[in-house]
Amino acid sequence: MLDLLFQSKFIIWKNTFFRGGMRRLIPRLVWYGLSVYLFIMVVRGTQELFSLVLVFFPAGALLNTFFAGLFTIALFWGIGTNLNQLFLRSDMELLLSLPISRRDIFLLKLAEATWSVLLGGLLGMAAGIGFGWAAGAPWFYYPWLGLATLLLLAMLVSLSLLLIM
Repeated sequence: MLDLLFQSKFIIWKNTFFRGGMRRLIPRLVWYGLSVYLFIMVVRGTQELFSLVLVFFPAGALLNTFFAGLFTIALFWGIGTNLNQLFLRSDMELLLSLPISRRDIFLLKLAEATWSVLLGGLLGMAAGIGFGWAAGAPWFYYPWLGLATLLLLAMLVSLSLLLIM
């Protein structure tokens, strides 16, 4: 049942992106281009910042501070997003009235909320990439950074979902 819910959400996402003609597509492409530019500038800026700060502080302390900040931002962002998705959207009444298990509804809302919080996670990943470049991290740091960021966001969003429900 969960795969059917995800398929319907994917179709909704695809229709909102590709339907509506060029009039709606061009501003979105400009927005996505500016987002990529922002990501690159955050990576370069944090690389410069961390290369200056690593002279005075150990790398482990900076990485702990970085993840603590990402943890705090994602938790509070997730609480606000989950309040919106659980109580202000009209699909919850429909989902709860259908013969769908509560676990599937929870996982669907978890995926939606994680997708909504992903912007903060991508900015955190950009800062993590800049830290890796400044500290001279090995190649396996970057896949672990992506996995750790996604798992951290999912954990924080599920925690905020449990606090709200």
